[in-house]
Amino acid sequence: MISEKIGRCLNLRKEIVELILNKEKVISSLTTPQEAEKLYNNCPSSMETAVMKKWEELAIPLLTTPQEAKNMYYSCPSSMEPAVIKKWEKLAIPLLTTLKKAKNFYYSCPDLMKPAVMKKWEKLVIPFLTTPQIARKLYKLYPEVMETVVIKTLAKM
Repeated sequence: MISEKIGRCLNLRKEIVELILNKEKVISSLTTPQEAEKLYNNCPSSMETAVMKKWEELAIPLLTTPQEAKNMYYSCPSSMEPAVIKKWEKLAIPLLTTLKKAKNFYYSCPDLMKPAVMKKWEKLVIPFLTTPQIARKLYKLYPEVMETVVIKTLAKM
């Protein structure tokens, strides 16, 4: 009854008023990422941060493979992307065990992940940079952004 009165007074739907009045109860009752995402897409802006936090608690632990994280990244709201990227990095970066894998992943990953891929590529490439000839070959084969590592390593030789 009170929700209806407030809704009429403020020109809001009854459901929105009830969401605001029962924010903690509604958010704590969410049990799946899908429920949280649905609420996020329909809640007032004053609730978005809390709903997003609940979504992270529910969704991120379910990600167990880089592919799952990638799929979620490309399907979740943009405000949820940073949490997914963080998990995706934890799952994907350790699997980059060769220069070629790191290079290929660099070209296909979102910009937010590129620094982490670069860091991994650097760890992989430095042991190979033993001669100027190898450095020259790697310099030509890899993206411009990776050239810095080759140049800095050559300077130390």
